[in-house]
Amino acid sequence: MMFRERKRDAAARTIAPAATKMSIQSMDTSIVKRRSGFAAFFLLLFLNLSAQAQVMLKSNDPAIRYDLIKPSHTFSKVTTFDSAGKKTIEFVNDKVTEVDPATHAITFYRFRQAPVGRFIKDVSVIGPTPVSMQFFDITNKREQSINFRPSVVEVESTTNGVRSNKAYNIAEGYFDDNIILDIVGFFPLRKGVQVRLNTFNSSAPSKIDNMFDIEYVFDDRLAGDKDSAEECRVLHFINGEKAGYIWIDKVSNEVVKEVATSAGNTSLLLVRI
Repeated sequence: MMFRERKRDAAARTIAPAATKMSIQSMDTSIVKRRSGFAAFFLLLFLNLSAQAQVMLKSNDPAIRYDLIKPSHTFSKVTTFDSAGKKTIEFVNDKVTEVDPATHAITFYRFRQAPVGRFIKDVSVIGPTPVSMQFFDITNKREQSINFRPSVVEVESTTNGVRSNKAYNIAEGYFDDNIILDIVGFFPLRKGVQVRLNTFNSSAPSKIDNMFDIEYVFDDRLAGDKDSAEECRVLHFINGEKAGYIWIDKVSNEVVKEVATSAGNTSLLLVRI
């Protein structure tokens, strides 16, 4: 499926002429003080509203609609580019989602070749808070098994037969960074309100307390095959040195597109196919 982004015209801006030096000098001192007071008041009001516009979302929040996640088998094409815009890697991500009808545990299976010839598989389980994650880099003989406890993450890694075990303390309510794209469409997001997630990222230097900020910013329509179109919610996100936009299908709540930039001005494009 091919997509194109909707173009938007920039809003016209009217610039008021600057006051002359003579008019400024003739201003009454009391008026200047009064305006300064108003400016300070509105600045404080803006800062207060900005502070209230961000909320912390925990993985066990009942407002997250895990119950709407359905069994599925989807494919997405991922392309990365260097700072000059040259394509560096391109691969297809094969994802299977399973839901246990008895326990309601949700399992995400992913398989990809990135780059071609390097086989990678990972399996994540939530129920609804993170339960476990297993990562397999078959080509490089590297494995990782992660068990998520309420406030501790246990990581067992094996590289070329050498095993290591580590444990990380983390505040309760955290998310597994590996599956944010799989569940973000089911978050209780509202325009004008930024949601912050505390995530565990096994590939990040610090592993714990990797903050993920997400905000529902506007709506969009992505054109598809045969004159069809998908109505989408568009989210803006910031995660460390990575930032970008995510398109969520309003019907399925699944991610259908992602555009992001990272450190070194590298970029990524993900499109569901």
